Amino acid sequence: MEAGTVTLRKAARSLTRPAAEPSPYLTVKETATAFRCSPMTVLRWIHAGDLPWVRAGRGYLVPRAFADSVMQAALTGGAVLHEHAALWAVEQGSAS
Repeated sequence: MEAGTVTLRKAARSLTRPAAEPSPYLTVKETATAFRCSPMTVLRWIHAGDLPWVRAGRGYLVPRAFADSVMQAALTGGAVLHEHAALWAVEQGSAS
């Protein structure tokens, strides 16, 4: 069997698998990539209380819904991060 055949089979298998749903949380690195900043900046925001977070082992996770809403607010009106975090927390509390 040729090496090209094995690669083709792997590619065909990956096409038939259903796509996994994205996680409801972003890692610090994924959040930094989304906001185009460094992971250290994301950690500073977390420690300052500007980002909602969940503890995951020794790391932090940021709700994807929050990151998406910040991005949308930035596109429409340029919301300040810590103000948006406070509003988002109120909305999430009222939605529960």
